Amino acid sequence: MLQLLGDQEVIGGILNKGCKLTTKRNNRTKQVAIVKGRIKEFRKKRGYSQDDMAEALGVHKNTYQSYENPNDESQFSIIRFFEMCEILGIVPGNLFPLGEETIQAIKEAQELVKYLEQAPSHANKARERLNRYE
Repeated sequence: MLQLLGDQEVIGGILNKGCKLTTKRNNRTKQVAIVKGRIKEFRKKRGYSQDDMAEALGVHKNTYQSYENPNDESQFSIIRFFEMCEILGIVPGNLFPLGEETIQAIKEAQELVKYLEQAPSHANKARERLNRYE
């Protein structure tokens, strides 16, 4: 017996939320892949090899490689996550994907910095105009 209830199926009286679970799993897998990629990115920026990281964490190189491999579904503990952040000298939030609001805020801050870098010249122009009225 198969019945459809919205986007859920009932098979033999058992509710199957497979579609939603698969979607959530795929989203989680993508997010984990992003975090693993960012770990690799920060490791390279710091000039560390995978061997260096494995040694610092006290794990075999193959184990560490799985931490960076986005196609490897093995995961690591939250303690290991914080250890990697400490070794890389970053806060955990640096490894998470940025949301649209954060990306927009960063762009606005970058524009503000550009403006502030030009502030002395803007101030001089305003001063020159004001001096005309003295």
